[in-house]
Amino acid sequence: MRARNGYDERLFKPIPAVKAREKLGLPLNKKILLSVGNLIDAKGHTYLIGAIPLVLRKRKDVLFIIVGSGPFKELLQSMVKKYRLENYVMLAGGKKHEEIPVWMNASDIFILPSLQEGFPTVIPEAMACGKPIIATNVGGVPEAITSNDLSILVNPRDREVLASAILEALERKWDPKVILEHAKKYSWKNLVKRIVNVYEEALSV
Repeated sequence: MRARNGYDERLFKPIPAVKAREKLGLPLNKKILLSVGNLIDAKGHTYLIGAIPLVLRKRKDVLFIIVGSGPFKELLQSMVKKYRLENYVMLAGGKKHEEIPVWMNASDIFILPSLQEGFPTVIPEAMACGKPIIATNVGGVPEAITSNDLSILVNPRDREVLASAILEALERKWDPKVILEHAKKYSWKNLVKRIVNVYEEALSV
């Protein structure tokens, strides 16, 4: 069992998508798919961008947003240009942690295409905003996502499988209430309660 990091429930909570999009100047008539992470090889953004042309064969009402900074920025920019995705991909750059909730609330689906992970706090953060997840089945990801009602898990390094999952997620009817309820167990408030209970049980032995 990996160490689990909690999220700050004061920051990560639902707000209306329209309000979030208006604040960020994002279109209201698009399905927004968001990924947040450093622009490095391990985060798998090259496979996400590689999957987008396959998604566009089926539907064009999408906008992919990648929030993050790092050494892969120029490579990702070149891929966007190569595949002519300028109208479908936004590389939003790095953002302060307290700004991330508004981006999450502006989205319809959160994507984590990582090649390796520990226990990614970004997943319960996105779920705390009521967002379904598409993520690769690596590291501690399956510990964060325990039900098909929350997410679609895919193998890493496979743009075709990732594209299929994106299309499936866009068609599926997700229940934000189920996602929000699952996220609660990872809030700092509830994690602290569980830690205190463990200590109390240990001391009572």
